[in-house]
Amino acid sequence: MSKSERLTRREFLQLSGAVGALAGTARIGLIPAREPTVHEQSDISEILVVNERVSEILSYYTPLSFDEQGNLLFETQDEYQRTITLSTSLLPTEFSKHVKEKVESVELLVVHYDAGLRYLLDGTERNARNTVNGLNGNDPDGDGRGASVQWCVDGFPISRNENREGGYGILQTQYASGAADKPYRGKHVYIGIDLASGEKDINILETVELFKNLGIKSNLENLVKQGRYLQSGLNKYSVGFEQIGIYFDPGFPDTDQPTRRQVANALSLTTACMRQFSLTPWDIVGHHEIQQKSDPGYYYMGTFRFLIGVAALKGLVPQDLVFDDIDGKYRELRYFEKVAETVRAINRYGRYGLWEDYIGYKKFIDSLNDWYEIRRGNR
Repeated sequence: MSKSERLTRREFLQLSGAVGALAGTARIGLIPAREPTVHEQSDISEILVVNERVSEILSYYTPLSFDEQGNLLFETQDEYQRTITLSTSLLPTEFSKHVKEKVESVELLVVHYDAGLRYLLDGTERNARNTVNGLNGNDPDGDGRGASVQWCVDGFPISRNENREGGYGILQTQYASGAADKPYRGKHVYIGIDLASGEKDINILETVELFKNLGIKSNLENLVKQGRYLQSGLNKYSVGFEQIGIYFDPGFPDTDQPTRRQVANALSLTTACMRQFSLTPWDIVGHHEIQQKSDPGYYYMGTFRFLIGVAALKGLVPQDLVFDDIDGKYRELRYFEKVAETVRAINRYGRYGLWEDYIGYKKFIDSLNDWYEIRRGNR
């Protein structure tokens, strides 16, 4: 990021506190009313308007869970069409073969991409196994162990894929620790300082400031305030996943974007982690939000947090994990506004308006306001 971009971003951050305060009185099409009654979940599912892209992503959503050992589980059909539960395939990284140290706590889920093109030179689509190979080869310490995350995600349906044809959907890439709430730590958040100046990495500080100014609560703030992210490193307080791809932000919205199936797989994994570790959408952070990295990008994380909110409204993830940190009436609407404000704050490459179109933001917000009106009228 250039110096001029830094100044522009900081200028916004200085003003965003005032913007956030004004947002409470300038909601999109929202008319103050009495506290609405609570209706069945199906009511809102029928009223919400999502575009074709969001609808297809949610159609691929797969409920996942963890066993007591910490293995990731999914349901599938056996040869007799009976529902069975299986663990996802395991392909441990070199790091995980040597390091068996549990995290101190899981306070963040860090989202990455593997910085590789989707297709190999022969036209074959890359999968999570290719990502693991890349992690093993990323060895800045020279100890032969490489980098490591807990899972790798690709654009194929979630399956065991014993014959290794196609992909995996989600590949578990570290051994289960035997304690589902404390998996073995990875090595995926490496840089903690500005390499040029030797000072603390500015990205994590700016993200904390942005969240604070917008009234967003996140475990990230305490990790920074208490200095734990420097003392022990974020790897001891986080889990993470890699996914296929590169240049999500530079290519947005037309090129180099992850497939809808891949986004759905990442969403399925993320919501399982939210339930398992009691994380909110603001504890789900892009690598670029905490380090001087490009992955996965601001538009990706804006879309991802939007999808988490829609998934909650459609009953795919507990609403208390998504909306409970927001006080007052119309907490659902305020959540989506905060998502939009984080994207608008950066406006990477000046494409915020394209992002709204990409996810169908305005029509969705209109339909959410319609739902509030219906609930108010039914009192």
